[in-house]
Amino acid sequence: MGSHEPLRHALAWLLTQRKVSTELIEQVSRRYDLSPLDEAFLREYFSKTPINKLKKQHCADLDSS
Repeated sequence: MGSHEPLRHALAWLLTQRKVSTELIEQVSRRYDLSPLDEAFLREYFSKTPINKLKKQHCADLDSS
């Protein structure tokens, strides 16, 4: 597995959730054995953009590939 694969899996899983909280990010970080830096990235990523906008962007990214 590539060095960023756990982070990609964690991000994909979080995007399936209705609401993303700090507690949920902590849980997914343990589940995918993320580094503290990866966990901090997820916290920052989800604190800046509403989850609905992230889901739409994620779908658009998948459609364009």
